[in-house]
Amino acid sequence: MSVNDMLRQYRPAQLSTGKDWYVSYYAYNPELEKLVRKRIKINSIKKISERRKYANEMIIRINQQLSTGWNPFINNSDKRQYKRLSEVVEHFYKYLDKRYEDNSMRFRSYDDLKCRCKSFTEFVYKNYSDVYIYKVNKDVASRYLEYVYIDTKVRARTRNNQLDFLRYFGNFLVEHSYLEINFIVGLQRIKEGEKLRMVMNRDILKKVLNYFETRNMYYLLACKLLLYTFIRPNELSHLKIKDISYSRSTITIDANISKNGKTGTVTIPDVVTNLLLDLEIHNFPTDFYLFSTDFKPGAKYISAALFSKTWRKMRDELKLDSEIKFYSLKDTGITQMLSDIGDSVAVRDQARHHSIAVTDRYTPHNNKTANQKIKKYK
Repeated sequence: MSVNDMLRQYRPAQLSTGKDWYVSYYAYNPELEKLVRKRIKINSIKKISERRKYANEMIIRINQQLSTGWNPFINNSDKRQYKRLSEVVEHFYKYLDKRYEDNSMRFRSYDDLKCRCKSFTEFVYKNYSDVYIYKVNKDVASRYLEYVYIDTKVRARTRNNQLDFLRYFGNFLVEHSYLEINFIVGLQRIKEGEKLRMVMNRDILKKVLNYFETRNMYYLLACKLLLYTFIRPNELSHLKIKDISYSRSTITIDANISKNGKTGTVTIPDVVTNLLLDLEIHNFPTDFYLFSTDFKPGAKYISAALFSKTWRKMRDELKLDSEIKFYSLKDTGITQMLSDIGDSVAVRDQARHHSIAVTDRYTPHNNKTANQKIKKYK
């Protein structure tokens, strides 16, 4: 039964006589989640005939109101606050679908908002059930952020990203009259530490690549793309066969899926091209995702989270440091390329950084020995 159907539940008004005369009826109280009796005393009317006439008129009026959906426990303007969270989320998804269809939202943002909403609602359902939307308050949001940050042991940046989602969702609730004020008001971002970049040495990198070479060559392709082309995991999950140009040795990352919202093109090193050819990627339909079920090309979209899940399994088996993540391939690749080719502009373009200053973060700055060229410089 929907919330609207529950709110419309009632038992008709009737007159009760005795020591006290009153008109009573039952209506659904959303706070108590059951039918509750309402009584209106009419003893103040002294003449019995007038009292009975007044009661009959009141009964007709109340029953007419109840039959049209009136509920004495809520104001008409507040009815949307008594929608269930699941109903509101359904509306939210339709809103996101429409924005994406109208090209007013990139797929990356659309997909990210839906994923974060799913995570939040699963937490609420597990801990609070499918509550009325007005009960999704600051306390619920605070507990969710605490769960994300402490229980799942993520970094401050991830926790802040979840807060950003809650702010967006809260604004939607206010805009569509589910709430009067955003339920995250008063919750603050926490200071983010400097991003840790775990760069793998050549021995560890060789172990990792050998591991996947004997188990899943398609996942190995994902590793090498991240290592050599620096295409981010979320972008990898959206790449399609048609984005690859063998004649130009390039991959194009469309603005709709790129992190910075701009279309970019990166170079495919020969070592990656050879793997693409060995796997005969060019023989798959061009509209297939490059990575689908079991990381083979296919029509089904898979989440970037699957890359990390498979990576963690490998890391556990090889007993590698927990700080070595799938994304470490990108950090390793940029750092090594800067060292090997010595062209920060070329590396900046390959990494699609907006400035050399960003690329420079990957350059080691902890060299404690003297530079001999500078030492002898005159």
